Amino acid sequence: MSTTKKNILIYSLIGVFAAICIACFCCIKFIKFGNKSITINCDDSVTLNIGESYPLEIECSDSEAHLEFSTENSDIIKIVDQEITALSSGIAYVKVKAVHNDISGSKNIRVVVENNDIDLNISLAAETDLYLIDKMYNKAAADGFNNAVYYSTNDNVDFILSNSDVVSVSKAYKKITAKKEGSVTITFYSKENPTIKSSHIINVKSVAPTFTLTSKSKITLEVGETEKFSFNISPVYYTGSVEITTKVENEEIATLNNGIISAVKAGNTKISVYMNGELAEEIEVVVNAKYVPSYTLRIVPFKNCSFDNNTIHANKKSFTVKIYIENEKGEIVDSLFTISGAEYNVVMGKYFFNVSSNTSFVVTSEALGINETITIILN
Repeated sequence: MSTTKKNILIYSLIGVFAAICIACFCCIKFIKFGNKSITINCDDSVTLNIGESYPLEIECSDSEAHLEFSTENSDIIKIVDQEITALSSGIAYVKVKAVHNDISGSKNIRVVVENNDIDLNISLAAETDLYLIDKMYNKAAADGFNNAVYYSTNDNVDFILSNSDVVSVSKAYKKITAKKEGSVTITFYSKENPTIKSSHIINVKSVAPTFTLTSKSKITLEVGETEKFSFNISPVYYTGSVEITTKVENEEIATLNNGIISAVKAGNTKISVYMNGELAEEIEVVVNAKYVPSYTLRIVPFKNCSFDNNTIHANKKSFTVKIYIENEKGEIVDSLFTISGAEYNVVMGKYFFNVSSNTSFVVTSEALGINETITIILN
């Protein structure tokens, strides 16, 4: 056999031996670690009261596995030496991890922590709304806006307040009073066992103001007339600031100054009223042209005369007429007027004249705008 063939045979045998070794190692590895994960057996869920502890009993498919415990809810529970202790109410999860020779397994345990108020005897709702009120407290409370709330607890209970700027708490009177808008958490706990606690939320709000128009929402005026603009802000115990602004759509028709709406020119316009920048009310304003009444002088013949075109035709030197003023509706106006330029007497509302020749007289009423000349002609 040549040297070359011997070398080929040797290398072939070496390769076969290496392949057999590798195969054997893989078989051993598969036999020992054929299961690629570790199985964990334990409770799926646990329910505890605040302050209670629970030891975890864990069984693994690999008895040599190392156990690790962790939680992302450390404010609700803690885990020490494979024991869970409940700190505050809520839901938490414990992650159990088993590790051995790069093989691992994990499982999550759900932990429900209930708020055990029985030991604390807290007489306060889980969430309470208070309002900023500094007057008429009884009226506000009757409307559902409380400035303070009372609570009760056992004697061995104390509390922690998350923000003393929002509310004040009187231990003596067990009273929580609103100070500033915001939310705060008051946590009551047992002095004997601080792990037993109860958290309560207090929301402090402002009372929303309401705008009410007390003057008319539709106003009809004549040019030159005025109307008062007035309103109320309620409730009466509202303590916040309010800015009221107005805008007249067309100030050529009407104006609003110092609470007085003045009619300027005939037409329609509206006044918008804003509270803290938000539209609160609209007022419709109708302005009519100023009414100017008209009056007419009436002369009615009664005896020895006739009347036509501001002229009295007298049959005799003595004659009688009725003289009065009426409006455009034909109604007699009770107004004084004067007659000048002729002698006359008035008897029971009738005017008796006695003239010797053609003449005239003037009827005047400054109040009604009457100034007419009446001519007398003797026939």
